[in-house]
Amino acid sequence: GYFVNVLAFPASLNLNLTFMESLKQTQNSLIDIYKNSDAPFSNIVKHLGIKNSTAYNPIFQVMFTQKMADNATLAFDSLQIDNHINIFHSQFDMGISIFDLGDDNVGLTIEYANNLYKPSTIGMLAKSYELIIKQAVQNPSQKIHNFYFSDDQTSSLKLP
Repeated sequence: GYFVNVLAFPASLNLNLTFMESLKQTQNSLIDIYKNSDAPFSNIVKHLGIKNSTAYNPIFQVMFTQKMADNATLAFDSLQIDNHINIFHSQFDMGISIFDLGDDNVGLTIEYANNLYKPSTIGMLAKSYELIIKQAVQNPSQKIHNFYFSDDQTSSLKLP
């Protein structure tokens, strides 16, 4: 069984929104999802008739968690991201966790399936994440498609 109740969140990203608009949209979606948080994840899997397997998660392959102290708040006024990035192996295709380190610092852990990703790919992903977070903090009214995800600032997020 599960020790915590997992909430599956179908996410899509509209690159034409600003970061703040996207954040508000995500917040509203999460509020709706939390209204049904009393339904155990295993019951949802059973109800949907999805075959359960120990080899993979039946509904999602990427997990994102935020583990903060009860009284902690994430303040992005003076963002500092240190390059203390730990890379582990995962029970999912990928698991990303943000957690409170105290003194206004947060940590990032990336777990991944090593048969799907190379350590260098995960390192590039972590660096891109860092760059995007810095841009979101510096200019939350910027459209997401204008964010760059590499150090050379020439690679921006493109619409499909």
